[in-house]
Amino acid sequence: MGVPPIVSRAAGVSELLTHDHDALIVEDPAQIATLTAALRHALEPATHDRLARNCMLARSAFSYEKHLDAIIDLYAVRKRRI
Repeated sequence: MGVPPIVSRAAGVSELLTHDHDALIVEDPAQIATLTAALRHALEPATHDRLARNCMLARSAFSYEKHLDAIIDLYAVRKRRI
């Protein structure tokens, strides 16, 4: 949606994102200093624009349609094996 994501390393989505490329990933969001630093970094115009642009580009790889297509393909392969 054009907003740079800041996610916790504990969140599953952090495995799909790259720190400082399409998101900011913090190890422990309970550490206020770490979270504050990530927020400040995300608000820098160049960082904001880069993260937002790259995240928007990455989201097409995880679209609902692609997810459904992958599930349908799995069922099709399984059906052929039966």
